[in-house]
Amino acid sequence: MPVLKLLVSFLYTGKLSNCDFDTLCDLYYASDKYDVAELRQICVDLIIRQISMKNIHSVMKLAFSHNDEMLKSTVMALIATNIETWFSTNEWLNLINDEPKIAAEVLNFFNF
Repeated sequence: MPVLKLLVSFLYTGKLSNCDFDTLCDLYYASDKYDVAELRQICVDLIIRQISMKNIHSVMKLAFSHNDEMLKSTVMALIATNIETWFSTNEWLNLINDEPKIAAEVLNFFNF
């Protein structure tokens, strides 16, 4: 179901249909943009439950671009538990190239 339909459906029903991780991230973006706080929080909770080293790059970009402290702290906690792995991944190298400000914040967080 397209993101806009999910958003409108939530506004009418107060319920969120099942959706995949990428759609959930897009829905988070839309709920933040249109200031639907309850849906935004539901998205945060679901994203946190599904975050992994495989999708951490997308969540990190989402967290920093929306200045979401809950998502940021969850991302940093996951990196902390996998710190040696994280800094040797292609995702980290891509982050340095694509999002240098976010990469700098990550390094600053870990006092590098």
